[in-house]
Amino acid sequence: MPSEAARLTRPVGSRDRRFFAALALLAAAAAGAGALFLGHGGAPDAAGCLSYDAPGVLGGGTWHLCGTDATAFCRVHRDESPTLAAKCDARGRPHRSGLRSTPRIP
Repeated sequence: MPSEAARLTRPVGSRDRRFFAALALLAAAAAGAGALFLGHGGAPDAAGCLSYDAPGVLGGGTWHLCGTDATAFCRVHRDESPTLAAKCDARGRPHRSGLRSTPRIP
């Protein structure tokens, strides 16, 4: 038997079990902390701004557009998805049809 494989024939001892239990507990605590701190959505968009998530070649990204950039983006890309159309309509800016959409009042 090669010397590298000899260590695999030894039974798992109590010290090893404690190590794996501590490692599992640490992983569970890290997952819980990540879900707690990273699970919240971002801040709401500023007035006249638009945040848009889109897939990309290397994974995707989030774009934040404000002012004339957001208006131009909505004119061109508004009809690509219902979510994007709702975000553009919520801004209350004109879109491709030339009609001014009104913002929704909660």
